[in-house]
Amino acid sequence: MRDFFQARHVAVFGVSTRNGNLGARIVNSMLRFGYDGRISLIGRSGGEIRGLPIRPSLDEVPEPVDLAVIMTPAATIPDLFLDCARHGIRHLVVESGGFAELDEYGIQLSARLKRVARENGQRFIGPNCIGVVDIRSGLATPFSSMPKPPLGTISVLTQSGGVGMLYANHLDEEGVGLSKFVSLGNKLDVDENDLVPFFAQDPETQVILAYLESIADGRRLFELIRACPKPVVVHKSNIGRASAAIAGSHTAALMNDDAVVDAALRQAGALRTATLNDTVAAVKAFLLPPMRGDRVVVVSRSGGHAIIAADECGKVGFKFPPLPPATIEKVRHLVRADVIRLGNPLDLGDLYDADSFLMIMDEIMGLPMADGVIFLFLLSAYAPEVGERIVRQARELTARYDKPLALVVHTWPEELARLKRVNSFPIFETAEDAVAALAHGRDHWRFSQRAPKRMPRVAANKPAAELLSAAAPGTFLRQDEAFALLDHYGLPHPPAVPVSTARQAAEAAAKWGGPVVLKLESPEATHKTDVGGVILGLSTGKEIKAAFGELERNLRRHLPQARFTGALVMPMAPRGLELIAGVKKDANFGPVLLLGWGGTAAEAMEKVSLRLAPLSPLEARQMIDELPGQKLLQGFRGRPPIDRRALVDLLVRLSRLACAPGVAEIDLNPVRLYPDGVRILDARVKVE
Repeated sequence: MRDFFQARHVAVFGVSTRNGNLGARIVNSMLRFGYDGRISLIGRSGGEIRGLPIRPSLDEVPEPVDLAVIMTPAATIPDLFLDCARHGIRHLVVESGGFAELDEYGIQLSARLKRVARENGQRFIGPNCIGVVDIRSGLATPFSSMPKPPLGTISVLTQSGGVGMLYANHLDEEGVGLSKFVSLGNKLDVDENDLVPFFAQDPETQVILAYLESIADGRRLFELIRACPKPVVVHKSNIGRASAAIAGSHTAALMNDDAVVDAALRQAGALRTATLNDTVAAVKAFLLPPMRGDRVVVVSRSGGHAIIAADECGKVGFKFPPLPPATIEKVRHLVRADVIRLGNPLDLGDLYDADSFLMIMDEIMGLPMADGVIFLFLLSAYAPEVGERIVRQARELTARYDKPLALVVHTWPEELARLKRVNSFPIFETAEDAVAALAHGRDHWRFSQRAPKRMPRVAANKPAAELLSAAAPGTFLRQDEAFALLDHYGLPHPPAVPVSTARQAAEAAAKWGGPVVLKLESPEATHKTDVGGVILGLSTGKEIKAAFGELERNLRRHLPQARFTGALVMPMAPRGLELIAGVKKDANFGPVLLLGWGGTAAEAMEKVSLRLAPLSPLEARQMIDELPGQKLLQGFRGRPPIDRRALVDLLVRLSRLACAPGVAEIDLNPVRLYPDGVRILDARVKVE
């Protein structure tokens, strides 16, 4: 990937002197950004642009070319790839449209282009894009009028050139700068999975910003972001419910495509955003040192702004340590009148001396009990140069103490815009943005300290593989087979005996000497409770035999064409809280684990927790912690707390089963929770 940004000789195809020619615009972008390499112009019309001759072909270019940028009709491009290959050009940017995004011919053209590139060892970006930018070298291939942001440490990869331009504009306005920029377009070859690891190792990149409308290989992207040591901010659009295909289980119904994307990015350690403004604010957060704890000090020139900041801090779990008495005394001597009770948050409403304010900034930032500081500064009461002093001091103190100072400046819009342009230090406009920035930094730092960088390894399970491979694709295992599969992974459940007659059912129940449950067995009955397929609390042989017949009659009444193949007999389990734990094989991200409140109301409880499988114990604990109703799990109104260790173990084991070849869906509902363990009372497994 580095050759796309470090090319010393760029050939631009499709250049002419005709007014509005897009190839000429690319050349002008290169010159406007101050590209310090060589540019060769290729076009049939001849002439020159700003002193650079337009040559008819590569044959007229005397020196080797590192990068080809193509803006010619789509139909001409495969042959241009061949010509470039003959001249040793292995890296290309295709900005032309008219491929798979257009029509059937474009789809065929796309396939041919990929084939030509593969056969000749070429890598290319696009088509239908605006190419690449490297601020340091001035390499800039957009045909549109892109601003030149200051050199910074943010690298952007975007599927949309238009959205990418908006990000470039905003980063320019914020003054925080840009390092590299890539517009991916149709992603026929180079995609996010090529660029994330490149930016992860690029010494000029500190933060990665990605705008994606689709994800090429979700599992691969998840693994790359998880291994990336740098913050990754993802603005993923094109969201929506999964297809209207009828779900075969509760688990499938509770998942949708975007929920899986959201869970995968969070599990990988990326920060997902939903709007352009939120994305830019998040990127600015990672230009500060990380907040390595929850202790924050808020300093404000306005009591109202301090209250707003304090409210936001409470939402993200920040704590307000008391200021040391010595610090309080220093501040007391600087304020004009002793009419405000000094504490944390620190209200400096009657302080107008800029030097005193700078002294307080230094004092507060130096406190060891502060993991991060928020300064809310009302600049309109000061001369303009005071703002620059405040920003400069904030930058110096942040570097000196290696902790974040989130600076909020309240002033006139034109003065705020000027301050941002002339300072590379991030400036926030609201207390809400400042608090969110510190929280983002804290959360990413914690993730980097605790989360594994790679997925856990899963050993092959031969008996389970044999059981799954024996089943017909697209079918559900019988209930006894499903419980046998759980046994291969050590997943706990009560005894379960399959029976085909009423007599067998009564004999099986007699061995346990207590009430039992009968569960219908029928390949066509997806949800047993919907067809009266579960009968509870059966004690005598007579009751069990009668219930067996009732199961068959219920099935006939609800699904006349369904096959009745018997029942499963299980001892009744003690009462307890119920969860659903499940698995769905996502086409893009692979096996995904789900945890939610269970029983017959599983789909009514929309809040669920998702993770890609397999899980570490930490990730399993996080899934449990995300469930609503934590008081119920911790013990409520006389109920003892559940056995969290047992539930963590169940999730880890289930996540390993989720990775077994042949598993399409798993539905464990309910999973009953006890103070001394967990039990799976029902299991459904669909084979892919």
